[in-house]
Amino acid sequence: MKKTIIILALIILAGCTGIPFLQNKETTILPDIHTGTRGITIDYLEQMPPYEIYENQLFEIGIELHNQGASDIQNAIYNTAVNNQLITLQDEQTKRFNLKGKSMYEPLGAKKRITTQAKTNKLEGQLSRQATTIITNVCYEYATKGTVITCIDTEPLKKQTKVCKPVTQSISQGQGGPLSVVSVEPKIIPHEDSTKIIPAYVIEIQNLGTGQVIDKDMVYLACSGKTIGKENYDIATINAMLSDQLLDCSTHKINLKQKENKILCKLSQGLSKTKGNYQAPLTIELNYGYIQTQPKTITIQKQEY
Repeated sequence: MKKTIIILALIILAGCTGIPFLQNKETTILPDIHTGTRGITIDYLEQMPPYEIYENQLFEIGIELHNQGASDIQNAIYNTAVNNQLITLQDEQTKRFNLKGKSMYEPLGAKKRITTQAKTNKLEGQLSRQATTIITNVCYEYATKGTVITCIDTEPLKKQTKVCKPVTQSISQGQGGPLSVVSVEPKIIPHEDSTKIIPAYVIEIQNLGTGQVIDKDMVYLACSGKTIGKENYDIATINAMLSDQLLDCSTHKINLKQKENKILCKLSQGLSKTKGNYQAPLTIELNYGYIQTQPKTITIQKQEY
């Protein structure tokens, strides 16, 4: 009788408190936000502007900005460029905005709509129609952060059963930003202390987006129309950590104009050979500025009287 009462009590308690082993619920799989090769995408809203428009006519330029990466954007610049002989902007040419990236609560990233008032000018001469291109530029600072599980073998010549084998990893899916780590090649470097080894990694970086990488300290100057040196383009900074230890990289500023875009990062203090064979997370963070451009060509027609 006592056994029956205990079983009944457990069933009642499970209904009230939700004891996991007495429930049959599906496991929730959280989205991996650190994938993908996009930052901000730009889309023109329908008929904003229209593809065909008359001279001396007011119209709106409307865009939708979508942060499809995993980095939040603060104080970015939206810039509209037009042929001033054909179109006059009624609003400010440059605007600032914030836009959150992907998260567990918003796995697709945030969107924002921006509109700009403009007016077509009178067509000069005998032209009955004239094509012109409106260009939207978005400039922002961004960060790409990703983690790969690497294999460390402090005694590679020792023959024994091992949990993993160090291999080069190719990564095609990105880490939630246009600038991406595309491969990680493990190396073992001798340490001056014969009881240690130095784990090292050759990290290859590529711009897998459709925009322009620029030094994050210069990106807003470039977007405001000011001239900056060529040396400020295709520049990013890198930091890497093995577990919780900061790695020393051959440079912390990457020049993407280089042929292979590769950088060597190593744990200079080394690891004891007694550590053996095990897996550890390698976390890589890239910081950079990015300029995304989206054009739209429209045709201005002369008014018919």
